[in-house]
Formats: sequence, C-alpha cells, structure tokens
Amino acid sequence: MFFADEPTGALDRATGHEILALRRTGVDRDGQTCVMVTHDPVDAGYADRVLLLADGLVVDELDRPSATQVGERLSLLGE
Repeated sequence: MFFADEPTGALDRATGHEILALRRTGVDRDGQTCVMVTHDPVDAGYADRVLLLADGLVVDELDRPSATQVGERLSLLGE
C-alpha cells in the first residue's frame, strides 16, 4: 500500500502522467493499493474509485470515472 498527496502538483504534465501511469501499473500488475489525495480531475481519472469530500464528509463516490466525469461532479459541488 502506498499513499500519495497531490503526487503531480509540482511536476510538468508529461512527468505527471508518467508518475500516474507507474502508479496504475503498480495497482494493475502488482496488486498494490494506492490512496491518493488530489484536486486534479485528470489525476483522479486514473483511479478505480473516487470519493468526493466537502467539509470533511464524503458527499459522492464515482467508480472508474473519466477526468471529465470527475470535473463535472466537482463543479456541481462548487469546487
């Protein structure tokens, strides 16, 4: 299991995608679990499950969402 807090926040786009692809490979190939915190819909789109929080509470859940789906849901929450 590994934890990632805004793992692409300080990276250029290409390197960020490489990091997310490596994380995805670790999950798919090696059976690792990753818990990631992000405000970036593109990053969240790599996840199997996305929990959306507002004021410290889980207010929604998405299974295998696209970045577009995450972004749309965030906009509904006023993110």
